[in-house]
Parts: sequence; structure tokens; C-alpha cells
Amino acid sequence: MTNFPVTALRQILRDVLFLAIPKTIYKKKSTPNSNCNIVALCNSLSEVENILPCERATNHTANIIKSPNMNKDKMIEWIVTHNTGISSRTMWTALMGVQPKSASPLVSFDIPYDSADFSRCYDLVSFCGINPAYDFPKITAVFPWYAPILDRWETLSLLYERKQWGKFTEIMYEAISESRNLRGIKTY
Repeated sequence: MTNFPVTALRQILRDVLFLAIPKTIYKKKSTPNSNCNIVALCNSLSEVENILPCERATNHTANIIKSPNMNKDKMIEWIVTHNTGISSRTMWTALMGVQPKSASPLVSFDIPYDSADFSRCYDLVSFCGINPAYDFPKITAVFPWYAPILDRWETLSLLYERKQWGKFTEIMYEAISESRNLRGIKTY
């Protein structure tokens, strides 16, 4: 297992976790470390930012992370070591039980808009052993406007794997239009 500098992990995960969680549910805790093993860091999300979640946050997160299909360690490894984007981090946030802030100017949530965006989402699902039937409802529970993409996941994945970009783009645009409608955004 690779060791990463704690400061690099903190920066990456702060962008994804800390800014997306209301600060009111955290208490500060100091932990002096210069390097750490990524698995040890993964075992306690609170160590990422040297913060200890209050019981309410811990219970909520624990209920979501205990999916029989999703690999928690792989989820943390993915967010730290793989190419991520807004749409894949949106999926990750919901799957890990991170409660998004609604008014954060530094964190945004969205769907994939093209094959490059989709590739990062596809990588998340593949790498982390996410079961669409079991885990995708967790995403739509937090982000209902993600449903049009997830409803077409099997088809989009197949077209992506076969590199059938014309049909992929056609189906993606249908999903984007539906998602925008669910969000109350005008589609032209």
C-alpha cells in the first residue's frame, strides 16, 4: 500500500468532504502526523481534516457506508488517487453519505455532460464495486436530478465501452435535458 503525505490527502479530501459538510456537526481534534498509510486514513474519515464528527454525523455516514456491494476503502482510494470531476464527486458524495452544503461557493454538484465526464463516473463505479441496483438509489435520494443519467447507466456504459460516440451523445443529451427539467433549468 502506498503512503501519501497527510497534507496532500487533507487538501484533496477537504475539497470533497470538508467543504460539503456543515461545519456545525464537527468538533476540532488535533492529530500530529507527517505521513500516513492511506488505508489507516480511510478507516477514519475524521482524520482527513483532523476533525471528529459528532455522533449524528457518524451514525448517518456509517449507515450509508455499510453497503454490502460498495468497498469503502476503494471509495477513499479512488477519490485520492483517480481522475475526478464534478459529476463523479457528486456520485461519491452521495454514496459516502456526505451531506452537501446547499450554499457553498467552493463545492458544486452536477451530472456528466459528455464522454469525458462519464468516463470518471464509470471509473468510480467500476473501481469501487458499486452495484447500480443497490447503490444508485442512494445517489438519487440526495440528488434526484441525477436519475436520468442513472436510469440510462447500462446503455451509456455499453455505448461507452464500445466507443459508439454518436449514439452515446444522443442518449446523454436526452438525459441532460431531463435532468435540467428536474432542476427547473430551461432547456433550449
